[in-house]
Amino acid sequence: MSPENNRDILPFKIPKSFDLGDLSLTSSATLGRRPQLTVEDLRVLVLPAPGSNNKVQPWDGMKEIFAPETCARHILVCTPEQFARVPENALSVASQRRGNLAGAEAYQFLVEFACGLHSHDVGEYHVVSQLKDELQRYNRSSNTDLPSNQLDDQTPSMSVSRLISFILADQKAIREELINFLPKDITNRQKFSMVLAKQAAQISGGEDILVIANSSAGSGEFENLAHVLGRDNTHTVSRIRVTHPNSDVLRERIADLRLLRRDKKISCEIESVPFTNIVPVMQIVDHVFCLLPMSPSGAPLSLPSCQIDNMLRLGWRLREREDGFFVHVKGDPTNHGASSAEWQIDAPWFISPESLKVRYAEARNLQNGILSCARTAAQNCALSRFLGERPPFGTKLKERPGTSVVCGLTHSAYANLYGQAA
Repeated sequence: MSPENNRDILPFKIPKSFDLGDLSLTSSATLGRRPQLTVEDLRVLVLPAPGSNNKVQPWDGMKEIFAPETCARHILVCTPEQFARVPENALSVASQRRGNLAGAEAYQFLVEFACGLHSHDVGEYHVVSQLKDELQRYNRSSNTDLPSNQLDDQTPSMSVSRLISFILADQKAIREELINFLPKDITNRQKFSMVLAKQAAQISGGEDILVIANSSAGSGEFENLAHVLGRDNTHTVSRIRVTHPNSDVLRERIADLRLLRRDKKISCEIESVPFTNIVPVMQIVDHVFCLLPMSPSGAPLSLPSCQIDNMLRLGWRLREREDGFFVHVKGDPTNHGASSAEWQIDAPWFISPESLKVRYAEARNLQNGILSCARTAAQNCALSRFLGERPPFGTKLKERPGTSVVCGLTHSAYANLYGQAA
C-alpha cells in the first residue's frame, strides 16, 4: 500500500508535501538503535478463534504477543522479531483467510476492527472493550504501559502498546464522525423492519397500541415488535393490546407477552382483545400495527381472509380520531401490493409494507455509504501514521449540524428518513 497510489481517494485533506523533520523514519534520532516498531514493520495475523475448528495450537512465544480475541477471530499484532518466530501452520491458516497483513494495510485493518467494521453487528462497541482489556493484560505482562500525556508525541518508533493507543484514538474519531450515524439493528432485517415501523408511526412514548398478531408460531416477528414498542426506554408505549381472528393464537400471543414482561424485556401493560371487538377498540387506541398478512395463511381463522381485511379497513375508516397511524407490516404476499393500494385509497394515515421496504432500502444505502467512508477514513489514518503524521480529521459533524453531510445526506434528510411517516 503506497501513499502515492492511494492519496487521491482519501476523504480528508492531507498536505501536498510532507516535511517530517525529526519524525522521519530515517532521522538521526533513530540511527544507531533498532526501533521497537514502526507502522511499516507492523505485521498482523488474523486467525480463527480458539474453539472454532482452529488448527493453530498455542506456542510459547504467543504470550508475548498482543493478541485480542473475539468470538470469531484471534488477532496477533507482531513486531518483526515476533513474526519471525510464528509457526508455519499459523502463517498458513492466516494466509488462507487473507489475514496475513503488513504495514499500513495491517494498521488499517486494526482501525477497521476497532470500529466494529468486521463484526457481525456492524459498528458494535464490544471490540473496543476487548482491545482495552487485552492492552491491560499486555502492559501488565510486558511492563510497557505509557502515560496518557505521551499520546500526542507521535514518533516513528513506538512500542506495541503505544501503537494500540493510536488505534483506539483513531477509531474514536471515526466513530464520532461516521460510525455513530449507522442505522442500528439493520443486520437483523426482521427486527429492523419493526424499528422502521415504530419510527414511521412516530412513537414518542406513552401511546396505547393495538397489535393484530401474526399466526406463525416461533417466527419472532411478534416478539420483535413487542420488544421494540414496549422495551424500557424513553419511547416505551404504555399499553399493548393484542388481537387475532383465532382465539387459540390470541392466547399464545398473550402468553408470549407475559414471558417478555417476566424477563423484563418489556415494561408496558398488556391486554387481550377479542377480534369481534376490534372496531370499537380502534376508536380509542393511538396506533394500530398489523402483522397478519393480507390474504393470511397458516392457523385456521374464524372468518374468511377477505372479510378480515374488510373489517380492518372499515374499522380504521370509521375511526373518529384524526391522528395516529395504521402500520401494515406484512402486506399481501399473493397479490404483490394490490391490497395495499386499495388500503391507501380507503384508509387515511396508512403506512404500507411497500413504504417500509423503501425505508429499509434507504437505510441500507445509508449504511453502505457510511461504511465506505469509514473504511477510507481508516485507510487515511494508516497512511498518516505510516508517514509519522497525526491523521487530519475534518470538522466534527456535531459542530455544524445544519450543513454537515453524512454520506450525501444532510442531518435534516437523515431526520426525514427516520422521523417522519411515509
